Amino acid sequence: MWKGLAVTRGISQTGMLASAGTGNCYSHYVYFHDHDSSFLTENVCRYVAEGLSLGENAILITTANRIEAFTAELEKQAVDTADCIRSQRLIFRGAEETLAQVILDGEPGWDRFDASVGELVRGSLARAERGVRAYGDMVGLLWNSGHSLAAERMEEFWNRLLQSNRFSLFCAYQIDRFGKEFQTAVLDRILRAHTCLVSSQTSDSLYNAIIRSTQEIFGVNGAKTLAHSKFDSSWPAMPDAEAAILWLRNNLPDYVDEILTRARRYYQASSQHRDSAYQLR
Repeated sequence: MWKGLAVTRGISQTGMLASAGTGNCYSHYVYFHDHDSSFLTENVCRYVAEGLSLGENAILITTANRIEAFTAELEKQAVDTADCIRSQRLIFRGAEETLAQVILDGEPGWDRFDASVGELVRGSLARAERGVRAYGDMVGLLWNSGHSLAAERMEEFWNRLLQSNRFSLFCAYQIDRFGKEFQTAVLDRILRAHTCLVSSQTSDSLYNAIIRSTQEIFGVNGAKTLAHSKFDSSWPAMPDAEAAILWLRNNLPDYVDEILTRARRYYQASSQHRDSAYQLR
């Protein structure tokens, strides 16, 4: 099982992966990461390696640096990348080059997207035993360069392609979950475009840091209220940590910065401890 997919709120890992790319259903995953992309690399490669082991093909539209990192990590996960590339079961495409084919005068166009990305997906599906798993950095590149509307439009194109073809998709955005950018007003349309928000390997540490900080300021009852917080049902399945941050931003605007400042400190301390323990193994 793809271990990176640790989803809360009662939705099982098996249930979502079983629905990925079957029938009229599709899975469109999103992952938020900070400047350290090591967890992103591990999660994406688990997703790809599992698909390859099940007879699916994989397409990764990504940057030159990530092509190198993904190749190395896939090899660690016992994927013969050279053989998969040779047989066209694993396809790498440059994200910047693909964006240049899709965007004209600053705007992505469906016909250009379909002629470039759509043809790539359909060709891989025609060769696949079971289905295709895709990963794309294009929306993340647009988002980080300040073109959020173009990123949202690109997500619409991906969903249009997903609805008419049997494959699953993994997207990633570099966003500081402790920062002001991580709020409903900014992320609502991105969240609605996806079926699942993927948890990181450190999600439990992040959630514990948030609960600890909330309890310090509001006491045990405040932390209990946060623990039972709800999120918009039109959003994808969401890990507790990200759901808690969005709830705090929406419901405690006067206190959220102090809570998250403390939570960042506790989270970073736990990360340093975890990294030190790992090095001592």
